[in-house]
Amino acid sequence: MAKALRLKIADEWKKKYAGIDTFVVVEYKGLKSQQAADLRSHLSDGKIGMTVLRNRVAKRTFEGLGIAKLASFLKGPTAIVWSKEDPATVTKRLLQWTDKHKVLVIKGGVVGKQALDPGQVKALSQLPSREQMLGMTIRTIVAPLSGLAGALNGAFAGVAGVIQALADKKGKEPPAANPPE
Repeated sequence: MAKALRLKIADEWKKKYAGIDTFVVVEYKGLKSQQAADLRSHLSDGKIGMTVLRNRVAKRTFEGLGIAKLASFLKGPTAIVWSKEDPATVTKRLLQWTDKHKVLVIKGGVVGKQALDPGQVKALSQLPSREQMLGMTIRTIVAPLSGLAGALNGAFAGVAGVIQALADKKGKEPPAANPPE
């Protein structure tokens, strides 16, 4: 492929990858076409894409994006899995498929500007997703507030019970005699 054409293709991929900060590089050696279609379908459900590029083109693309660290994973038949979504979700969906089919090999990845080795990619997949983390944070914030509301409600109910008891007692007492005038 001519250098000018590789540069033009790399520029096109830089435009497509702009704004994406999660990339995982996988070796797809031995992946059959039906499996590749199944993988792409599995990933696209989670708004995740997979691209197969020549390693030289991919290297130029990632250098242009300022994530040259990804270039060290570009050896042999590689595919790039990418998404704008939550990094934990990307790695979870990819590893779900990989564990089931045993064809892909995770070579590494990048989240933001941080390079990840295969072990770190797997560790990332075991983290809760962004939505789960937000839910956990909200529960942590709300739990003390609901406890406080319950305590205040109990205290007010106790006061209301005492007032009611006094009112009942007052209603059962005979009227006070009128003092002489």
